[in-house]
Amino acid sequence: MARTAVAAVAPATPATSMMSPYASRQTINSANVQAAYTAMTQLRSNEGRLLGVKPQVMLCGPSTYFAARALIEAQVIDATSNTLYKLVEIVNVPWLD
Repeated sequence: MARTAVAAVAPATPATSMMSPYASRQTINSANVQAAYTAMTQLRSNEGRLLGVKPQVMLCGPSTYFAARALIEAQVIDATSNTLYKLVEIVNVPWLD
């Protein structure tokens, strides 16, 4: 099964049309990750059927890697249970910076 990457919600521009429609340079925070994850799970085919996408990987560059780890790999954030804990696997991709 192919892995699906989650970043943050932002449509690709013509200059970046080769990128996923959810590739983004938005801040890695709970709201942006939740929005991207939800949007990807709601992707539909041209006929309107749900595609069944389940994001499994977050691709990030070296400059955002530790922010992603702090958000995804912490069981508790600010004394509250982290609902994003282990939601996706974080993959550090050097050329994304």
